[in-house]
Amino acid sequence: LGRLLAVEEVILRDRAFRIALLGQPYSGKTEVASLLARRLTRHRLIGTGAMARALARVEHDTIAEGTASLRPRELVARLFARGFEMEPKVDPPFYTARLDGRDVTDELRDDGPLQIRGAQLLDDEAVRTALRDALVERSASEGLVIEGEYAAQLSPGRGHVFFISADLGVRCARLLSHRGDLP
Repeated sequence: LGRLLAVEEVILRDRAFRIALLGQPYSGKTEVASLLARRLTRHRLIGTGAMARALARVEHDTIAEGTASLRPRELVARLFARGFEMEPKVDPPFYTARLDGRDVTDELRDDGPLQIRGAQLLDDEAVRTALRDALVERSASEGLVIEGEYAAQLSPGRGHVFFISADLGVRCARLLSHRGDLP
């Protein structure tokens, strides 16, 4: 096994992939994406849900500052200028999200206005195009592992697309393990 892993390391070293993971809710997309991003060196993890909510946070903060609504490219530029990144983790929620140098993981996981506005933003083709272009720019020398509903559309250029599924029992168990507020 050790020799096999050593060969795998040689094969994967210095390779950059663009991987999109799609699938049913609570089928394990984020967990698999985190595992891949940790396993494949130089690969950035992008969770579309967390990124959309962070984008909604940036939009909210911009409007609160008295600035008029931004066009999609300006909004996306501000997101990355504020240092948005996701670090893959072993345990749920399988990532740490950072914005302005602080951990905003819990804020981005909460249901509410950020979730709703983030979904609206990702439904906009111009926003998805701006995000994809920004990811192309940022991933010139590294790979991407993108998970979520729009992962394939946000994956720049040619990439590998995988659909993850799980039976209802597994999905229910994952839901209950991730959401302590459900009966």
